[in-house]
Amino acid sequence: MSISVNLRRISNLPGRSDRKVELSFRGFTHKTRVLQCENLAIFNEHFRWPHYGKVIRDEVLSISVYNCSKVFSNRLLGKLVVSLQHVVTAGRLLLREPLTDANYSLTDIYIELDIRYHPVEGTAGSWDGLDFLQVEDKDESSLVIRNEAFGDPESQPTVTRTDQVEREARRLGRNLVRTGDEDEDEDDDEDYDDDLMDMEASNIIFTPLLSRCRPLSRHVVAATPRVQSFQVNVNILEAQKLVGVNINPAVFIRVGNQKKHTATQKSTNCPFYNENFQFEFQETPGILFDKVIEIKVSSTVFLFVCFSTSVSTAVSMVRDLGVAKVNTCYVTSSQVFHRRTLAFLMTHIGTFKIDISTVYNQPDHRFYQKWAPLTDPADTRSGIKGYVKASLSVIMKGDAMSMPSLQPPSSSGASEDIEKSVIS
Repeated sequence: MSISVNLRRISNLPGRSDRKVELSFRGFTHKTRVLQCENLAIFNEHFRWPHYGKVIRDEVLSISVYNCSKVFSNRLLGKLVVSLQHVVTAGRLLLREPLTDANYSLTDIYIELDIRYHPVEGTAGSWDGLDFLQVEDKDESSLVIRNEAFGDPESQPTVTRTDQVEREARRLGRNLVRTGDEDEDEDDDEDYDDDLMDMEASNIIFTPLLSRCRPLSRHVVAATPRVQSFQVNVNILEAQKLVGVNINPAVFIRVGNQKKHTATQKSTNCPFYNENFQFEFQETPGILFDKVIEIKVSSTVFLFVCFSTSVSTAVSMVRDLGVAKVNTCYVTSSQVFHRRTLAFLMTHIGTFKIDISTVYNQPDHRFYQKWAPLTDPADTRSGIKGYVKASLSVIMKGDAMSMPSLQPPSSSGASEDIEKSVIS
């Protein structure tokens, strides 16, 4: 047996580069010329593998498309493997198929091929293209398509197709009246339409190429996590029993990659804040619930800086910076002396961490006015560094909102109230 392949065109190629196609059959490889083009490569090249060996129905034709480079190695754009089982039966196969990448996924690159099977002479006859089109009458009034092999009694019975005769007649008429001025692309399109009609006439049935992945069932689709809207609310009320002397505490809150902080209270171990912070997320529940809510208390050491300027410069500084940030010490006839307070050093007091899933699993998805114990992550044996009273809540879009129940006032001391309301 032997086959011949007419490589017509390749469409939807990415970028602009030098293209080359390799066709392999029975261990022998044919290569096309290197064609520089953009998204459409028109080759119109013919390849033939000669007669040898017996007919094997499970043989395949492998086609690979490459981007050529003079410096680097050729890059594979896609590959197509064609089974020749149907070609052996039908004699001809017209294809327009997408290529597959290295992961066997379909790409947007399409290749157009015309594959013909040439059996051993005497089996199905030896004809190619329009060679078997003959004129029977002298007046050329009728055209008859004849295949010598079908006249053999041992071969298949002859089947008359009037539509096929008419199409061959129209094709011959176009060849006779063609002037040669037509565009090559228009001729290729007409030939491609005729080939499609030939496929319909030869009872060739093409099935759509389905994905190699099994379709997901309804239960699997329903169980697939979806991205939803979440809101994490952190209300910092106050802090108690912070370690240190003459400290200036501030509370820093971090949820995921988002950070916020309260104002700094000066010279107190029991600051009061009552500040609310909201964090918005667009995540799947599985990803969001793994995030951590971190509450950290740090003390700020302030540095007092004194400097002198002229009277005109002092007026502009007060206008730009504000009176709260520039404090005038005293004024002379030509200079003004200032004192300014700057944040100089941050001292870590303690940290509290809790994951969002723990908060969401609470009643009403919240901790309401609970005390968060602060510890030193670097030295967990040093004990508790203080407490922060906070309300934590996680709200998903569509969740029902309810008012939290107020805790009854306690007549016991502050230490007992903290121990009863610690987040655990």
